Amino acid sequence: MVKKISENYDEVLTEVTQLRYKGKFEPALSLIETHLTSKDLKPETKIKYALLKASVLNTMGKYKRLNIFLDELVEEIIHLNLPVEYLKAKILKVSTLQQLNKREASLALIEGLDDYIVKHKELSLEIQKHVKSTLLYHKGNILWYTGEFDNALEHLTRSMNLVKKTDDQELLGMIYNRIGAVYGNKGMFDKCLKYLKKNLDIQLNLMNKREIATAYNNIGETYFQTGEYDMALECYENCFYIDEEIGNKTDIGISLANVGRAHSFRGNHEKALETLKKALILNEEANDDYTTSDSLHYLIQLLLEMKAPITEVNQYLRKLEELYKRSKNNIVRDYYLISKGLVLKSSEDLAQKIEAKGYFKRIVKDDSAMFDVANNAALNLIELLLIELKSTESPKVLVEIEDLTNRLLGIAEKQNLAPVLVQTFLLQSKLSLLQLEINKAKKLLDKAGELADVKDLRKLSLTVMKEQKTLYDKLDSWENVIDKKVSIRERVEMAQIEDTLLKMTSHRLELNDDVEFLTKEFDIDKLSLLVFRFGSKGAEFFRGVDLPKSENIERDLYFMSATFMTMVGQGNNYHTGLFGPLPVPIKGYSTIIYSLMMNDRNQTDKRLKGKTYAFFCLLYPQRFSTMFYQRSIIEKTFKTNIINLKDLNEVTEPFLIDLREDMHRKIIEVFSPTSI
Repeated sequence: MVKKISENYDEVLTEVTQLRYKGKFEPALSLIETHLTSKDLKPETKIKYALLKASVLNTMGKYKRLNIFLDELVEEIIHLNLPVEYLKAKILKVSTLQQLNKREASLALIEGLDDYIVKHKELSLEIQKHVKSTLLYHKGNILWYTGEFDNALEHLTRSMNLVKKTDDQELLGMIYNRIGAVYGNKGMFDKCLKYLKKNLDIQLNLMNKREIATAYNNIGETYFQTGEYDMALECYENCFYIDEEIGNKTDIGISLANVGRAHSFRGNHEKALETLKKALILNEEANDDYTTSDSLHYLIQLLLEMKAPITEVNQYLRKLEELYKRSKNNIVRDYYLISKGLVLKSSEDLAQKIEAKGYFKRIVKDDSAMFDVANNAALNLIELLLIELKSTESPKVLVEIEDLTNRLLGIAEKQNLAPVLVQTFLLQSKLSLLQLEINKAKKLLDKAGELADVKDLRKLSLTVMKEQKTLYDKLDSWENVIDKKVSIRERVEMAQIEDTLLKMTSHRLELNDDVEFLTKEFDIDKLSLLVFRFGSKGAEFFRGVDLPKSENIERDLYFMSATFMTMVGQGNNYHTGLFGPLPVPIKGYSTIIYSLMMNDRNQTDKRLKGKTYAFFCLLYPQRFSTMFYQRSIIEKTFKTNIINLKDLNEVTEPFLIDLREDMHRKIIEVFSPTSI
């Protein structure tokens, strides 16, 4: 006997879900419509099919159509008095309003639904839990959009904890994805990747192809932000293969453009050019202004970098100009203005370079411009202003450059873009050198290095380290500049600021694959390992290997013992753990201290009863300070080597030599290409 259609809802739901996961949205809608038009449907079952249709429209991104459909559907649900279905429809409305940029209306609806749950006591605890977790997710989503990242994280975490008690894997995946995005915005890329990969695992288990592709794309974007372009390329290619299987031209064009962008940033220009041209064709066929302008911009930028004939560049610029003239999209406008400015800047004609400044200034002054575009415009404008500064030596031009870097810093801080912050600190350090503010330049480099370490941007840490080494190597030269009248042009060349700008504008600053200097310059002989103890007569030097050269080492060791005891021990408190970097009396050196209580069979001070307060001090040249921002590695290495010691007297010279070798090896591993 053939079942009635109204009795087949669960089977249809399963089939629609499978079609949706495969990206077959039109067949899914067609199947739903077939059942919706059946005369045998009960009103309640018809509502179920209508909600299923709404969920598919939501996945497809048909938000305007969905918004109207939901309003009509809610009226029917209210008439039939179906509270659970009412909540489902309204939650879809919450999501739809967000997608239509009506966030205040979405937030008001969330608050209304919170009240609705309180009033309807008849709802099961399971339903209440599901609705609360979903509303928390959407509120977190809105807070993420408005840049309230900590508040967003709080709501999303609460939502996650509720959902984990249910079996809603789709919602859990969405929460993981958004938590990852929040951590990305906060510049915490390790945590960002952790949650994005959790979402990917869920989508792979569900076999939801569309969301698998999206997950790969988001992970790729994160790797791209941190300069790990090989990993980004792998993710973008995975995304492309899945999009190609689904067959949506818009999605294929986007993923293919990302593949091209990754090839470009890896330096494979020919492959990038071929891929971006294919992406452009798909973008144009899909009639998508945003993706088309995106591909055109990157094509123009790539061709300029490849020094292609200007006629070929202008061919794509004209296409972008036509799109700009007919489109009201602000993103298209931004891409056209920056592309036009870049083309003019590439000219040998001085008048065109001056005209380029106008385009760049227009973007920089526009608070609504995309950050990536505004950042690029500011850097190119600084590059042009440097040319002017070298010829005019005008203080006004230098002030204008400083204002631009401060603006870059402000926007990057607001957006929590750690890589841009690190790069801007580098740039400001070089500008400080132009003004002969050497100490300020050092502090800015230290700031860049600390931030790169905290955010785990190891490639940028390498870049900062090389800059620190360069500065310390040239300290005498810069001090001579202060005493002599050296032109701004010569200072610009000494600071190599134009080289830094070129790397930043071509996005090559992170691609620092020259790590040989680590093993050449950061030789183990540069490290000293000293041990101090608290003995019967107070703080004293106990033992060390490879003490740095000093005219009066005994005096320096005495000074260090007293200083460390005062700064770290603070009387009789005996604070333990990792401390530093701390200054030492030996010029050009810093130290990191690991302090602990140890057994000491030779201890004669009755107050310590067979124990002593000891300091293990790692001394290193200040120019390598970035290496020692990896505090967790240093602390772990100290702990694992010292944990098995039964007495301070087991700290022999061979033991310290082994400890120093282990420390040197661990630090090198952190910055080696394989770990990056």
